[in-house]
Amino acid sequence: MMKYLLTSCLLLACLCLTGCGPQSPDALIKEQISIINETADTVEAADSLDDAKASMEKLSKRGEAVTAKLDALNLSDSEKAELMQRHQKDLMSAMMRLQKVMISKTFNEAKSGMDFMKSMPLP
Repeated sequence: MMKYLLTSCLLLACLCLTGCGPQSPDALIKEQISIINETADTVEAADSLDDAKASMEKLSKRGEAVTAKLDALNLSDSEKAELMQRHQKDLMSAMMRLQKVMISKTFNEAKSGMDFMKSMPLP
């Protein structure tokens, strides 16, 4: 019984420690893509950009932390280029989605802000 308990504890410790080492560049880029998508989700779900601001700031700080981890890996220019090439499709897709959502939200807010003009008399 004690042997099984010890083995279980060791396995649990190994599983916990696997996340403690340095992350791979691919995992960090995937995390960046995830953060971009989370930002798009946040903006989409919010009633206004002002409502999304606090969440977007938190996500931005997470993104900065991931960027710092990437920088700490000291990748060569060729390694960076290869990394970007591998993830270009997903990264561009996430960035385009975020851009589309931001433009749409901005346009809708501007449009609703102009609704008051409908009630104004024309000269």
